[in-house]
Amino acid sequence: MAQTTGSAKASGRNKNGTSRKHHQRGGKWRPAFTSALESDLFPWVLGALLVVFLSALMTTGLSVTSFNYQGGDIARHDIKAPRDMRVEDVAASEVLRQKARDRVPPHYDIDSKQREKIERQIRSAFEQIQKALIEYGAVVRNRLLSLRAEKKQGALIGESMVFREVFLSPDFGAEENNFGRILGGDLSPALLAFLRRERYDSWVGEDMARLARAVLGRGVVSDNHLYAIHNAKGIIFRDIQTGSRVPFTALPKPLELREVEGFLLRQAGALGLRAEAPARPLLAAQAANLIQPTLNFNIQATVEAQRAAAAKVPSVSHIIKDGEMIVREGARISENQLMTLRALEREGRQGHVVDNFMGTALLVAIFLIFAWTAAHRYGLGILSEPKSIGLFVLLLASQAALIKAGIFLAHEFQGSSGVIDVGTYYYIIPLATASMLAAILQGRSTAILMAIMSAVVAGLMLPGKVYLTLLALEGGVYAAINWKGYRQRTSVLLAGLMIGIANAVLVFGFNFQEGLNFAMARWMDVPLAFAGGIANIIVVSAVMPLLESAFKVTTDMKLIELSDQNHPLLRQLVVRAPGTYHHSLLVGNLAEEACEAVEANPLLARVGAYFHDVGKIVKPEYFIENQDAVNRHDKLSPSMSSLILISHVKEGLEMARTYKLPSEITDLICQHHGTSLIRYFFEKAKEQDSSDQGVREEIFRYPGPRPQSREAGIMMLADMTEAASRSLTDTSPAHLAGLVERIFQMAFSDGQLDECDLTLRHLSQIQEAFLRVLAGIYHHRVIYPDQPGPERKGANGDLHHKPPKEGAGRPRAAAQAGGGGSRRSPVN
Repeated sequence: MAQTTGSAKASGRNKNGTSRKHHQRGGKWRPAFTSALESDLFPWVLGALLVVFLSALMTTGLSVTSFNYQGGDIARHDIKAPRDMRVEDVAASEVLRQKARDRVPPHYDIDSKQREKIERQIRSAFEQIQKALIEYGAVVRNRLLSLRAEKKQGALIGESMVFREVFLSPDFGAEENNFGRILGGDLSPALLAFLRRERYDSWVGEDMARLARAVLGRGVVSDNHLYAIHNAKGIIFRDIQTGSRVPFTALPKPLELREVEGFLLRQAGALGLRAEAPARPLLAAQAANLIQPTLNFNIQATVEAQRAAAAKVPSVSHIIKDGEMIVREGARISENQLMTLRALEREGRQGHVVDNFMGTALLVAIFLIFAWTAAHRYGLGILSEPKSIGLFVLLLASQAALIKAGIFLAHEFQGSSGVIDVGTYYYIIPLATASMLAAILQGRSTAILMAIMSAVVAGLMLPGKVYLTLLALEGGVYAAINWKGYRQRTSVLLAGLMIGIANAVLVFGFNFQEGLNFAMARWMDVPLAFAGGIANIIVVSAVMPLLESAFKVTTDMKLIELSDQNHPLLRQLVVRAPGTYHHSLLVGNLAEEACEAVEANPLLARVGAYFHDVGKIVKPEYFIENQDAVNRHDKLSPSMSSLILISHVKEGLEMARTYKLPSEITDLICQHHGTSLIRYFFEKAKEQDSSDQGVREEIFRYPGPRPQSREAGIMMLADMTEAASRSLTDTSPAHLAGLVERIFQMAFSDGQLDECDLTLRHLSQIQEAFLRVLAGIYHHRVIYPDQPGPERKGANGDLHHKPPKEGAGRPRAAAQAGGGGSRRSPVN
């Protein structure tokens, strides 16, 4: 409240100082989860995730304009440029890039270390075989000497005998095979016989190294013809060891690898070899096995250089103006036109590039900051609790996904039919879905903010389509201003139809701006725009029950369903506590009228009033509206009577949970008495008390909590007013006004309205609304001739029955509900 004066005795606390509040059920995880949701970081984290999601959705191309044509096909419809755009001439660009590739010299690798490697290879092979020959020779000589000693023969053994035995040894055969592998391949039988005859002398290796040097001095390539072509163009040489470019004079005519053996045979006589002429071809053939090309064409490096050169060539492009005819219907598509169509497809394909994403994220973040600032400045309902923020974010993200899916389907339809322009299919996209859902689930102000944000999202996702942005804004604003109309499921149908009609009118107006002929030519836009409004109905009807259940939102539609008098709880109330049922109906009328006056939720107040006293079903006979001539409280102590009266709140909460009533209704049940004092029994207990300690007031107070919302505060006042009005013998307007004034003053001074958003101005408006309803309830009636009885003339001149004197019936109660008057009824 704007101005309140609380009372210390209405603090609503237990003896240990803890608050007496209605505790919600939940598992052990609930405190941690609730703490995370209520953290100051939660909105920022949620906002950051929304920025990333929307930016990714806007910069990721899900749709590509596809023409599905080949060269020579007949165009099924006119194809025009959708906007001013620079289109690459792929053929001309490729010609320039190919020229750049052709100018790149081929890359060759030089193996300058091959000579050293071959000489080292030959030397190592001969050293190993000579070492093995010596070792095996010694073993054979010792074995032969042992045999001669056993036979007592002479000790002289010839070298030829030793070597003959060594060469017959399988172990030495393995060494010879390894020797051949080192020298580039298996040894021929003739070469093997020559090497054995020469005992693998090192001069043979020197002859082979001289042969290899003779070849390597000329240079060796794999393909001399290819080398000649490359040499004519110019060659870039690189060191195969370091990969760096080296200066090298291209050889005019190097040897080809297959020519090496013949070259060695021709040059063997001139190289001064020690080997005899018959053995030279054998050595030449083995030396040729060691030779590898010294100049190797590096195709990978050449291709990479060509690719780099082509990438530096700027694309050849030309500008196509908005609306420029690319190909006419019925014309045969040429290769140039086909390339232009392919370029249009590539132009329409959005790439997920970092700069595009970051720029879009910046725009989205700015608009979200504006929305957050507006919500704070004007106190919108989305900031009331974390689930409201989460629902708003989910709706906005879903609207963006819906628009993206609509764009994709529009391109698919256009590609399939090829008759209708893709922009026409955009009208089918349900642009007002999120705003309708926000209006139903979160209220008018949030729905208007959602309409603005949906229009912004549509504008960013459909650049250049301003009319679609206006359609999104128009549909969203209508959904928002119609927020009180969503009382039945069919109201969504009516809203969607109205949005569809508005869409059709706006689209016709957009087209009519270009002239009547243009509007008539694009007549298909109008029915598809109307279909876009109908699409909102389909999506909202399908999604709304899921969101209601997931976010525990109580919509007006749900409240209308709960207001059905055939609800099981209300049926029990009618049968078991008819007086309470009638009291609830009257409280509902009072609360509804008052909520209308202060812009609270009248439907919630009325439905909450129906259920606020359902706990009295358990012990209906202890409440005066359900009693006969016997008052059961006469036989009970004041404290016991208070416990019974207080228990109806707890019993009502348990019943509400059993029948799964929404939290908004359960809040009204537990708050409709607040922490007010059961004054009648408190005073009675004080009269009966004879102890020195006195009567503890907290025993006679309801557990609370106090009303936390306007609807709860109004219901408390309505409950007290309706009950107290029954005790009046004089129901004239003046007496009713005095009664309402006293009840309001008592609730105000007791601090019961301190925690709800009701100002003094609101209380004045509520009081006026109550008096209007009470005047209708207690209006004067005419006495007909066949109805004898005492009559008196009222202030307005009507005749009515004279009311019974005070005390003629049951004990008078100054205020039956909530704590009004100096005494409380024993049956409240």
